[in-house]
Formats: sequence, structure tokens, C-alpha cells
Amino acid sequence: MKTPKILPLISCALVIISCNANKAPDLSGLYVNHAKTEYSIAYDTLVITTIDLKNKIYQVDNKVGYNRIRNKAILPKQYKTQTWEAIWNDEKKVLSENEFGRQIRISPDGKGVVMKTTEFQKMK
Repeated sequence: MKTPKILPLISCALVIISCNANKAPDLSGLYVNHAKTEYSIAYDTLVITTIDLKNKIYQVDNKVGYNRIRNKAILPKQYKTQTWEAIWNDEKKVLSENEFGRQIRISPDGKGVVMKTTEFQKMK
């Protein structure tokens, strides 16, 4: 008698789990990184915007401001901006861009993202 009452609940739970299993994470936001070496100071920003969450398509704007350091002198700031589209890969848990092979992963602590070996913290 109890089996017929439980069966619809189990069915609903399985449907909800399967719907969420293929859902891309909401990575939209502003991510920043500041790095300094003996040769440069860099202020790196990623702006990730969701284009189509159903199809897991995102736009990534990578903005970099940097000062080169030569003979211990800090040179004027230079800027570089790149924009590309990326698709979330559920199997690899990575946001990937095909033309240049860029990949963005969620950071281990879940508070940001990682591109190559550079970790970006989410600001908003």
C-alpha cells in the first residue's frame, strides 16, 4: 500500500535531479586578479556574461592593464582587451573557447575561476 504513494515522489525527485544535472553554472560576473613580478605589474579582469544559459554559451571579456618594469622604473600603463565566446562542457566542468583553446575552470574554493594557472576572485 505504501509503494504507490512513494513512487510518484521518487519519480518527481528523479526528474528534478536529471533537469539540474545538465544545467550550466551561472558564471556571470566580474572576476579580478592582481599580479606583480620583477618585470611587470598586471591588473587582470574577466567579465563573464551569459549569452544563452540553455545552450551553455557565455561571452568572456578579458581586460588587462599592465605596467612594464625596466631597470627598476615603472613604465606607463598599457591596456589590452580580448573578447570571445565560450561553451560550458559538463563532462570536463570547464568553460572552453575553441579558436585559441582557452579554458576557464571554477576555482577549487568555489569563490572564483581559474584560467591557465591564474586565479580570479569574483567581485560581483
